[in-house]
Amino acid sequence: MDNLILTIKSVWGNSLQKISPERIKEYALSPTNETILLEVGLPLGNDLISFYDESMMKAYTQECDTFFIIGDDYGTQIGISLNMNEKDEIYSFDIQNELPKRFINSDISKLFQFLMLYQPLKTSLVESTDEEASSIIAEIKSEFNKIDLKALSNEDNWWSVVLKQHEEGMM
Repeated sequence: MDNLILTIKSVWGNSLQKISPERIKEYALSPTNETILLEVGLPLGNDLISFYDESMMKAYTQECDTFFIIGDDYGTQIGISLNMNEKDEIYSFDIQNELPKRFINSDISKLFQFLMLYQPLKTSLVESTDEEASSIIAEIKSEFNKIDLKALSNEDNWWSVVLKQHEEGMM
């Protein structure tokens, strides 16, 4: 975990905004999620996910699901699940309930690892031919599966959709 923290800090540097302990104490997050939020923070200005500053973070309940909202993807909210059977997993969900809830990652450390792999390759994907894009996406999927198998285990999961949109030239 220490190496991951150092890597995150070197990648995002001054754009990381730590969360105060008072903001998250009532949610009983896992030690991993709590450490990332308190000691590392969230990167403001990310182009795939717009992470919120602390003042915009809140708990939100939708039907049987409760989330601690940490940002959005410019269409749906991004939150840490507070549900017992999905505790600490990261999801995207639509407050209007028009779009499906999508699994993103098993915890926030895995989300950071995915973003660190994805961000440098995003430009290559945009500028590549279809054949090159397929090769880059295969490489990304292979690396993602080493970190968090559940993230790509369903074609409707958030990362599966993001990568499919790249394959289809929609991003």
